[in-house]
Amino acid sequence: MKNILLLLGFFPLFVQAQVNNFAPVGATWHYQSFHNSYSHKYTKAKVEKDTLIEGKTVSKLSVHSESGTKYDGAFYLWYDKHKVFFYEDKQFKLLYDFNLKKGDTLVAYIPKNWKILDINCAGGGKLDIPKKNRIDSVYTKKINGIDIRFQKMSVIGNSAEKWRRGDVSEKFGDILGFMGYGQIVCFGGFPGYIRCYEELGFSYKFVTENCERTDFENSVSDLNDFSFQISPNPAQDFMSLTWKTPISGSTKIYDSLGRLVSIANINLEETQKTINVSFLPKGTYFFIIVDEKAKLVFRTKVEIEK
Repeated sequence: MKNILLLLGFFPLFVQAQVNNFAPVGATWHYQSFHNSYSHKYTKAKVEKDTLIEGKTVSKLSVHSESGTKYDGAFYLWYDKHKVFFYEDKQFKLLYDFNLKKGDTLVAYIPKNWKILDINCAGGGKLDIPKKNRIDSVYTKKINGIDIRFQKMSVIGNSAEKWRRGDVSEKFGDILGFMGYGQIVCFGGFPGYIRCYEELGFSYKFVTENCERTDFENSVSDLNDFSFQISPNPAQDFMSLTWKTPISGSTKIYDSLGRLVSIANINLEETQKTINVSFLPKGTYFFIIVDEKAKLVFRTKVEIEK
């Protein structure tokens, strides 16, 4: 049976309890994955209940596939004084610290069963190694009338075991996917993005698509405000990308194992770009475009023929 990671949110059990800002009971995340080899196209995580572990009130979070299948295992998270911990190996390990300021370094862990999200690498990975991320900036954003704290993080070090976290909030966690993503496929490997988040009295939709839409592989993305067109598809040696609205960002192509195989910059003065794909083996790839703020603006599936 597959173990699946769980986000954890909790607060200490005192007479005067804190307000739980992370993972309250009923909190639900809808995430999209591009990974062609996953057994699901999106993942939904939900905090089922509070429970006691070592005298602390923690949140139990379950994870479901697109078909509604509930994975075995759970993550237990504890929220205390703007820090988020998860319970593993009979101890609480740091996941996020929202007390950190610009220039500080987050030294934290990732739950060991996070790698099970990638069914190709269910047996590997070294997630017991602490991950380091630099806090590049700290900011507050008002969403639905609530001031939410964010940290923008970057990777420290050159190891293949480094862990990417983008913009992380004290309300949603990482917008890239559960707890960020690994640099190699055996560490959970492929970046996705959050579709929607909801809890009692609060909800936020990050995308225009449905929270649980599952037809990505069969349709062109509706994230196309810039009128992107790509042809030919299927392609052999080159693909031509055109668009109408000026944008600064980059194109990225990922293979079916979630590995980044091509990247190219887009400049404001351009409205067309030729992309060399002659070096790519025959197969299915995922083509995405992000703007200069790393926001996803277009995605689609492309085929390479030889």
